[in-house]
Amino acid sequence: MYPEREFTLDGVPSRGWGRRLAAYLIDGPSGLLSGILGFPFWGKLISAYRDYFQEVMDAAEQGLPAPDQGAFVGDIVGPLAAVTVIGLVVNVAYQRFSCGGGPPRRGRWRSG
Repeated sequence: MYPEREFTLDGVPSRGWGRRLAAYLIDGPSGLLSGILGFPFWGKLISAYRDYFQEVMDAAEQGLPAPDQGAFVGDIVGPLAAVTVIGLVVNVAYQRFSCGGGPPRRGRWRSG
């Protein structure tokens, strides 16, 4: 096992396993929410992978060349993009509202 360090290599004090576990449990719901909101798209991805895998197996059993990968990629691009955008929006909102204190107020983002 790795030894527990009091400081990271750049001199920042490290947190104990309890604080790291608590942070993981607090941050976990954002991933869960992303998964729930993206559920319909995950279903489309799983279906596309399952169908393509079945086509590949059928072609291999019949001694035919593998099916066109371009059609498969076309089937998964949309759902992958949707899942990515959903995860990005949920995580940005989580970071903004949980760590940043809510929507920006007038004059809050002035530079200088």
